[in-house]
Amino acid sequence: MRLFADECQQNCLKALIPALNDYENAIQETVFASAVILRLFEEMTEPDPREAIISYTLSAQVLIRVRDGVPTSSFIDAAFIVTLRQEIFVANLIQRPVGSITEHCNIDMSLVASSDVMWAFRAIAHAAKVTDFAYDNVSFRTRDRWESLMQYLQDWEALRPASFNPIYREEGNPQSCPFPKLWYCNDYHVAARQYTELSRILLLASDPDTCQMRIGRMRTGRNNDATIRDCVRVICGVALSNTEYMPARLTAGFVISMCGELFHQPDETRVLLAMLSDAESYLGWPCLKSKDDLQRLWGLPD
Repeated sequence: MRLFADECQQNCLKALIPALNDYENAIQETVFASAVILRLFEEMTEPDPREAIISYTLSAQVLIRVRDGVPTSSFIDAAFIVTLRQEIFVANLIQRPVGSITEHCNIDMSLVASSDVMWAFRAIAHAAKVTDFAYDNVSFRTRDRWESLMQYLQDWEALRPASFNPIYREEGNPQSCPFPKLWYCNDYHVAARQYTELSRILLLASDPDTCQMRIGRMRTGRNNDATIRDCVRVICGVALSNTEYMPARLTAGFVISMCGELFHQPDETRVLLAMLSDAESYLGWPCLKSKDDLQRLWGLPD
């Protein structure tokens, strides 16, 4: 089956690449969307995060170049948001910056009044910028830049529409479910909450003071770890509470793969392992195969 899929992929690329390299004619929307889908498949077939290849046949830079030849439309904007989310996912798994694609997604980052969809896109784009900061060269991870990113996150929370509040909220209970229940009206509200929490996790993990201070470093680190765990609980709670929205489970899966080692309580680790298994089974992405490592760390049975 894998060989057949690879053969189909190669046949699609053979047909697609000439169309992408045609500089004389405008590229059709369907061709651009096909490139996004094939690029996702190309990333999903990477053998292991330690062997990941940064430059793909259909890299983000290729899509950026191609976009210049595609008439602007809501369809193309949506395709680029999908690409941006792919980039955030893969960049965090293999610990590299997202790059310049955020600048080409037609997202207004000003925090002025706008539609709920634009507010959600702002949260996603900010997560990309924070990912860039977290995995950039250490000389660029300055206190001023960190504070600017954290301030934007706080301003987003303060200025966002009330519609981003959950329609129902219930705190986690160790006796039943250790993760909070957070119900939302729409998928973009779900995405916004998860991506803002991801931004918070990355900023806390890359706080310049925590990384550079020697005196009191362990105390500061423990405080950050506790807050990061709370962010992970929110991301997982959102996924568990909005099961019809599969991307929420996938986002939870890769956050668990990133932060799972911070959890030690059996009532939490059992749920986290089940969620990670669910995400890996659904996605079938080799780069997400961290379940075995966490299972051994947590001492949980098969």
